[in-house]
Amino acid sequence: MIGLGFGFGLGLGLESEGTARRGAAMPVTRTQGDAFVWWIVSGILGVLAQDAFWLALRLAGLADTHVWDVAASLAVSSAEAGCVAAMIVGGLLDLVIGGLFAILIGVLLEWRGSSAYLVKGLTVGLGAWVFCYGILIHNLPFFVERDLVHLSEMIGSFFGHAIYGAVTVTVYVKWLSRYVEGPQDQ
Repeated sequence: MIGLGFGFGLGLGLESEGTARRGAAMPVTRTQGDAFVWWIVSGILGVLAQDAFWLALRLAGLADTHVWDVAASLAVSSAEAGCVAAMIVGGLLDLVIGGLFAILIGVLLEWRGSSAYLVKGLTVGLGAWVFCYGILIHNLPFFVERDLVHLSEMIGSFFGHAIYGAVTVTVYVKWLSRYVEGPQDQ
C-alpha cells in the first residue's frame, strides 16, 4: 500500500504487481504505482486547465455557457440546467469524462510510445471535441431547445479541448510517468 508517512497506508489498491507476487516482505515505494491511476490523475489536471480556460471565456463575455453546462445536460433536465446543483453535477461529470479520455491517451501512449506525445494528446483532446460538440451536443435537450452553441463558444471549445489534451499528456509524460513501475519490475 502507499503509505502516508504516519504509519498507515491507504487501501487504494495501488500495490505493485511485483510486490503482490513476492508477498508483503518487500514494501512498495512511492516511485511504484499503477499507470491507470496516474492516467486518470493527469486527465483530471487536464480538465482543470480546460475549465480555467472556459471560465476565462465566460468572464470575457465570449461564451454564454460553460463546459459544465454541456456535461450537466447529460444528467439533468433542461429545466434544471443552470442551477447550482446542475453545475456541481456538470463539474463532476466533466472530471469523470476527462478521466476516461485520459485512459484513452494512456493506452495510446502504451501502444505507440511517448514519442510525439503532444500530437497524441491533441488528437485525443480534439477527438473528444468532435464527439462532444460535433455529435453529442446535437442530441442533448438543453442545446436542442436553444440555438445550439454560438460560433465563439464552438471555437473556444475547440481550444479548450486542445488545452485538455496537451495538458493531460504533458503532465503524464513529463511528471507522473516517473511514478509508474518499469517493465523490469513486472
